[in-house]
Amino acid sequence: MWLLVQGRIKSCSVLHKKKICDDQTCEVCNQADETPDHIIGRCGNAVLFWQRLNLNSVVGVQVASIHTVALDGGVPRDEFSAFLSLCCWQLWKSRNAKVFRQQTLSVSDILTNCNTAAEQWRFRMSRRNKHISYVWCQLGASCLKWLDKARAKDLPFFTSSGFALCFVVTVLVTIVIKISKYQETVLGPI
Repeated sequence: MWLLVQGRIKSCSVLHKKKICDDQTCEVCNQADETPDHIIGRCGNAVLFWQRLNLNSVVGVQVASIHTVALDGGVPRDEFSAFLSLCCWQLWKSRNAKVFRQQTLSVSDILTNCNTAAEQWRFRMSRRNKHISYVWCQLGASCLKWLDKARAKDLPFFTSSGFALCFVVTVLVTIVIKISKYQETVLGPI
């Protein structure tokens, strides 16, 4: 994350400045120079990814200020920076899949990879925060379900109903988590 925030990840623009590569164009979208800002918040796949997670405040953000991104999308405040790190890491890995293996990952693939990583991160979290990884997985799963339905119906990805569905599911999951936490504090651990 430190290299990302410093703008020093090995993107085409950074490698071009070091005279390691000739072309600065993003290999994922072929539409703009591949800068750290572009990879994380401006490339087409990245924009769709953040929108699916209902984290629109990340779209177009400068990576130097990613730590100031507003909390939205139903992601718990605790460990929000870890969630952003997980997402940025998966976007970087999807870029690398394209650059080094000529494998194009869809937004659905990236969300699936995030869910897998969130499941694994559950083990590094304190017992008190394990529910957060569950919310991450539910958030990703609800977005994946919506994407599958959209594909089946040939719906465009940029519909307000899609955002609303993702948002409603996220809010419901957050409410369930808060109720279970309340029950745990009142009744004690089950």
